[in-house]
Amino acid sequence: MGICRPGLFATLRRNAVREAAPPELLGRVSVAMSKAAMDRLTSDIFITNLTTSFSFALVFLLLIRFLSRNMARPLDALSDSMERAQMGESQVRAKPGGPKDIAAMAHAFNSMMSVQDEREAAFAHRGNRLRDRRGHDSDRRTRSDHPGQSGVHPADRL
Repeated sequence: MGICRPGLFATLRRNAVREAAPPELLGRVSVAMSKAAMDRLTSDIFITNLTTSFSFALVFLLLIRFLSRNMARPLDALSDSMERAQMGESQVRAKPGGPKDIAAMAHAFNSMMSVQDEREAAFAHRGNRLRDRRGHDSDRRTRSDHPGQSGVHPADRL
């Protein structure tokens, strides 16, 4: 019915700990267990531990397999693209994705294939120009072999 002081509860608690009765002996208990029961208990504990260990190992194995498959998928895709390019397929591109290093490799592969495609196109263009020039030169030679036609006279070719 009054106002409690702030440290009153802590003081009461300290006093209660000091005044606690010392432990006293209430009695003794004897546990009698046969050797067969003890062996059965030991084997049950062993089987339980073994089952639990294998269960966790299976869960971790499945988890690692799932994670490694997801990590290897972009590398497999890049490898497939490289193999197609090796077989001579043109316009091959790799999908950039996955971890940073795999994405960087895919980008480098795509850049390399772009340069190769540009070089092949330039080579084909030069080849076409060379064929056109050869065709034009052979037409001039054919015309010049006949003295009555315009073109370079056979004596002038020497």
